[in-house]
Amino acid sequence: MNVKPLQHYHRKKFYYRFFMRKSPRAGTMFGLAWIYMTACLVPFALLAAISCFGDSFSFGITLFAGAGITLLLAIPVYLYGAVLCALGLMKICLPVFRFKSLADAAGGLAALVPSLLGVILLPVLIVRKRFAAAFFALAATLAFGVYSFAEMKNILLVFIAGGICLFAALAGVEDKHRFSWRFMIPLGIAAAAHLFLLGYDGKLQMDIKSEREKLSQVVGRSVEIEDIWAREAGGIPIDREPVKTLIAQKPESVFLKKGDHPLEAARNELRKIHRENPLFVKALDECLKLPPDVPFAHQQPEDGLLAGVLLSEVDAIRQAAYFLALKIIVEAKNKTKVREYSRNLTGIRDRMLKNNSLICHLMALAVENIRLDALEAVLAGGTFAKGEFAELVGGPVDWNRYLRYSYGDEAALFKNTMDHILSKAAMGGGDKNLVRMKKYLPIFLHVHFLRDYRFALRTFTNACSIPTTLSGLEKARLAAVDEQEIKRNHYFLSGMLLPALETVYEKDAQTADLRQMVLLGAEVMEYRRKTGKLPRDLTFLPQVPSAELDHRSIMYETTPDGFRLYTHTRDGKIPAADDLRYAFKVRLHR
Repeated sequence: MNVKPLQHYHRKKFYYRFFMRKSPRAGTMFGLAWIYMTACLVPFALLAAISCFGDSFSFGITLFAGAGITLLLAIPVYLYGAVLCALGLMKICLPVFRFKSLADAAGGLAALVPSLLGVILLPVLIVRKRFAAAFFALAATLAFGVYSFAEMKNILLVFIAGGICLFAALAGVEDKHRFSWRFMIPLGIAAAAHLFLLGYDGKLQMDIKSEREKLSQVVGRSVEIEDIWAREAGGIPIDREPVKTLIAQKPESVFLKKGDHPLEAARNELRKIHRENPLFVKALDECLKLPPDVPFAHQQPEDGLLAGVLLSEVDAIRQAAYFLALKIIVEAKNKTKVREYSRNLTGIRDRMLKNNSLICHLMALAVENIRLDALEAVLAGGTFAKGEFAELVGGPVDWNRYLRYSYGDEAALFKNTMDHILSKAAMGGGDKNLVRMKKYLPIFLHVHFLRDYRFALRTFTNACSIPTTLSGLEKARLAAVDEQEIKRNHYFLSGMLLPALETVYEKDAQTADLRQMVLLGAEVMEYRRKTGKLPRDLTFLPQVPSAELDHRSIMYETTPDGFRLYTHTRDGKIPAADDLRYAFKVRLHR
């Protein structure tokens, strides 16, 4: 007898081993579980892409590259599950659909779009009178419909519920073979990957809680957003009079050149403001009667984003400070008026410090610089004796303490901004790429933002822990944000909100140095009053003070129209004659 050898034996053996299942139900469930497993491993590939390509590309390009590599690796794996799902579903549908081509089309469509599996199963289960399974198929169809077309915060739960209903519907399909749990191994891997990602998310949240506690201890008070609102609860509302009018009627700009205060130009600028902005002047007079130790109170925004509401009064405060500085220049020989206007500026500065946000801290620095700069006209006028002028300048401000408070509030604002972006993306608003990621990769996106937030908290804690005895430049160096880590990990919120941290230490030091130079200017003027001439250097002093910026001695030189006191620049060089960031000039001949 002639035995006919099997044709294409090895190919058939491969096909039967990897693609054929005795049970159509088992094959469909195994294929669907394989698809879910592939999808659950995608976030790990994207995290790996960020780690590998973070230094070289932007966030979008990195994700694109990661998605491309993931597709190249995942498509064969995904297609294996899709083919198994299609083959199994074809056999399930064939007894009901009658036509093989129709059953094949249904199986192929469900393999390409697994969310349509419930739609295809529903008539099959109804015809076979598997009503409990049909109910789960209908529930899966509704769940995937909501997932596809609705925008909601907990959309991932809808997707998971749809998947559970889909497997329950498949489990109810009539099959003569006994159900085996080994076909659910890919689903177990998918669940394990998902749980691992959730566990990492939970670990990040625990790390963040610990970092917030550390920051609270360093700052000396709570860094929660609720406590910011609690501190503002008894403040002066900016949406009520007189602050409302002060903001609405502010001048577009007030001209006051730093270090140059011509009397007639100051008078003309004051007349212009009185003529064009009388309501602003009146509102400012009313605001100055309010207690300076009470902060401004902001109205909670409807969208929950706090960052925007803190900017509303800043420009009006700056213009008010310039206006009062002009008054000091014009009334430089009137001791009573100068004291009043200087006291008003000090009150504005203190109110800004009470609000504690970083933008308010910077505005307090600006107001103090405007006040000290305007006192040049008073010093040149010679009306105040050395002791009176020192009293006018006032005591030093503990800028480091207020800066720590500002960093604490900035940490709360960072979280507020992060929550706002995620919440808006969940509801379909904001950047379209974030909306898609929030919908299709919600845990990955949440993990990425949490890592960003943890980095920001550690940066704030580091900036607040710097010893106060160091120079301003040394503090700035130690507080510098690690931009390489931001770039490497694509922390775009940190990249947007953190880079200016170290510069504030420099600005604090420059403001403290300006105050010291103004006081030294009074010493120089006292020497001139006694001797009739300016000193050639500062050797007449018992000790020359050191600059807060670099702990090097403050320098002095005469100029054609007076003298200037100055420090080294941040680069260690002598500042140019017109560089007033590091100098205080007194013009005796105008």
